[in-house]
Amino acid sequence: MKVGDLVRSRRPRHTPSVPPVFGFITERVDEYKIRVRVFNSKDSWYHSTIAWDESHWEVISESG
Repeated sequence: MKVGDLVRSRRPRHTPSVPPVFGFITERVDEYKIRVRVFNSKDSWYHSTIAWDESHWEVISESG
């Protein structure tokens, strides 16, 4: 995972009705933490300034 990659949130298998959340990695904080700019959810949980453990996200498309 690197800055600029398009990512999707990993959803628990028991909640298939929850739509996926997409965003771009904007910063690598340390070896396992990233910041993501979400663009398809208004949920404030995704718009905080926290650094996510990268295991919460999967890469959909790598940046150039």
